[in-house]
Amino acid sequence: MKSCVVLIFCILFLYSIGHGQQGLQNRMYAKDLLKTNLHDTLRVVTLNDLGFTYIFERSDSGIQYILQAKSLADRIHFEKGSITSSSNLAIAYMLKGETYRAIHYAYEALTLAQKIKNNQLILGA
Repeated sequence: MKSCVVLIFCILFLYSIGHGQQGLQNRMYAKDLLKTNLHDTLRVVTLNDLGFTYIFERSDSGIQYILQAKSLADRIHFEKGSITSSSNLAIAYMLKGETYRAIHYAYEALTLAQKIKNNQLILGA
């Protein structure tokens, strides 16, 4: 378990190094996109992406965007969006050191992915 957590942190660290400047550009684009009249599923995807770019620097802001995505995904029954939101929340809370919340959202993502029998999402959860 400990080696798994270390591996996850290494992957997240390498991701954040490689996407620092690109993350800033993506944030500006995503915020502009959210001001338009998006289809609900695209809004969920955009909110998740925007939230994910924030979790490494301003985790509370990232969590707020992801919670908005999760709320909308649950409301419109967009299961893939809900799974992505739960996975992102698990990562965000793990980075904040809130292990129990991280486990809760990781388990939620895994359970939903198993429910829809999507092996790719099961691995990502």
